[in-house]
Amino acid sequence: MAKPTEEAEYYFYQAQGIFSQAMLREIGATALSSEFAGHVNAMQGLAHLSVGLRATYLLLEEVKGLLQRQGGSPRP
Repeated sequence: MAKPTEEAEYYFYQAQGIFSQAMLREIGATALSSEFAGHVNAMQGLAHLSVGLRATYLLLEEVKGLLQRQGGSPRP
């Protein structure tokens, strides 16, 4: 299973490709459908990115707590 930030990168690339294809097409149902799919992929990318960022934050808080228990003075 890919990391959340890798999943985000995948969806952002997908969205970019879909938007690029939609821009090359004539305006119509197909282009609007592609544009919508691009938005969906961008939103999924943002969701995965937020999961990755949250996991990073939690890990940093855990490391900070370990350092404090060991008598160190971690930076804020």
